[in-house]
Amino acid sequence: MKIRLLVFSHLRDELGFSEREITVPSGIVTAGDLFEHTCGEYPALAASRDSIRLAVNQEYAGSECKLSNGEEVALKPPVQGG
Repeated sequence: MKIRLLVFSHLRDELGFSEREITVPSGIVTAGDLFEHTCGEYPALAASRDSIRLAVNQEYAGSECKLSNGEEVALKPPVQGG
């Protein structure tokens, strides 16, 4: 299954990309599974684990949201203002 992974804000700098198409290993079926897999691939992401929101196809989603081929998953840190 292929997923388009988007990252925002400081995550772009930490991960080194803002958008990437990834091939998801078998066994990853939910947005939460994908997030945990991505934390393993990019350890810098794990430090932000508790504050990241997931969005699937431009709508906020819970970690239990099932994924299908071709979907877009975004990792969104909290909005910072000032």
